[in-house]
Amino acid sequence: MSDSVQSWNCIPPNIRGGIARYLIFGIPGGSFLDALFRNDLRDSFGRADEINRKNMFNIVAFLYNFSPPREIIHPSHWLNVSREHRIDIMRQLVGSVFDQMIQEGGISEIAINDG
Repeated sequence: MSDSVQSWNCIPPNIRGGIARYLIFGIPGGSFLDALFRNDLRDSFGRADEINRKNMFNIVAFLYNFSPPREIIHPSHWLNVSREHRIDIMRQLVGSVFDQMIQEGGISEIAINDG
């Protein structure tokens, strides 16, 4: 199992879809994910439910290792990156977990290929 798959599988299932939709399509999630993508750890803990608080290390570790740098992933920048470019970036960064992210994010393969 690749490091990206193992790291992705350590993220609580209830937020994987939101992370995938944001990273691949730039679709904002709830207030907890927004705080994470703004790199505001204090706000992230304040907005996290019990499950996400207990798994904060795993969530942050995945984002640190398999997502663009914080300056790029910040909503003020990431939401202005074209869909095609986000898809290319994420395919390169996460490798074999990309297809799992698509599935868990409720993103159809048609939407990925219909650029």
